[in-house]
Amino acid sequence: MRGVRAWWLPVVAGVTLSACGGDTTARSMAGPSAVSTPLPATSLPAGTVLGVTSGETGGALEGVSLVLAGHSYTSDGAGNVSLTEGAVPGALLELRSPDTLDRETVLRAPGSARFTLWPRRSPTGLDEAYTRAVVYTWDDDKGGGNSPLYRLSGTQAALVPSSELLADPLAMAAHQRAAEAVNAGSGGGVHFVVAANPPAGAIPVSTVLDPRDSGCKDRVLAFTSIRLRGGEISSARIVFCNVQATRDGTVTHETGHSFGLGHSPDAGEVMHAFKLSRQAEAFGARESLVMRLMLQRHGGNRFPDNDRGVSSASSGEVTIVCE
Repeated sequence: MRGVRAWWLPVVAGVTLSACGGDTTARSMAGPSAVSTPLPATSLPAGTVLGVTSGETGGALEGVSLVLAGHSYTSDGAGNVSLTEGAVPGALLELRSPDTLDRETVLRAPGSARFTLWPRRSPTGLDEAYTRAVVYTWDDDKGGGNSPLYRLSGTQAALVPSSELLADPLAMAAHQRAAEAVNAGSGGGVHFVVAANPPAGAIPVSTVLDPRDSGCKDRVLAFTSIRLRGGEISSARIVFCNVQATRDGTVTHETGHSFGLGHSPDAGEVMHAFKLSRQAEAFGARESLVMRLMLQRHGGNRFPDNDRGVSSASSGEVTIVCE
């Protein structure tokens, strides 16, 4: 999908408008308490075991450096560390290893005792540059990789076609392929259906053919607007600018945007930034890995892997325009 250069409009607080392109043009430390002062009942007491696993394989990670509330640990062969000092929710946590992206997070609840890490590189071909492009680049004007991670706020979603598209068998076949591709790509972490009315609890992603829309200008094929709440996608709208785009791999590509994916630099992938004569309609191993990793993170996560500020993640709307 070839896009136009990014532009941003301060519509309302937290609302931005972005365009995407072939060159990805297109957002108190709690230390240990004194011995004489008991920790709150909701704390993690000394002796609590924290686990560190690979977000890719689920396997234990040995040798990870973990700093919690100013105290340093190293994970053992089982990927575990045993706290020598207690900590409370809100305590700062850093996890670092040569093979994973540096993670900065906080303890959010007494039960947050297991942490997954994002691979720095993978046999699928994923590396830091790819992660930056596909997950954290929706706004090239602010520098690649400076956008937050956007992801669906739930595990159920529905493509909701307009009545015109519902009456078009070829468009409906493309929508069904798109839903199945996202379901397979996410490893079942998200389940899309195609329905005239979204099922209860499903995140609605409406689709419409409207060449007269003001966004359908020049060579624009389609655009996807995602509505954010607390940094996560609560709904989306896909507008197709010509009939063919409703019937081919463009549908899967735009559905990928509604999931939260940006553009891939790889011409062989669904999310490639340029429209090819035959658009891929199945997410490859690398795209699928990214989708599964995204579902392990909060919306609003920042590159390389920092979710300390997600509680203040913005709400609003982001639009990505594709040629």
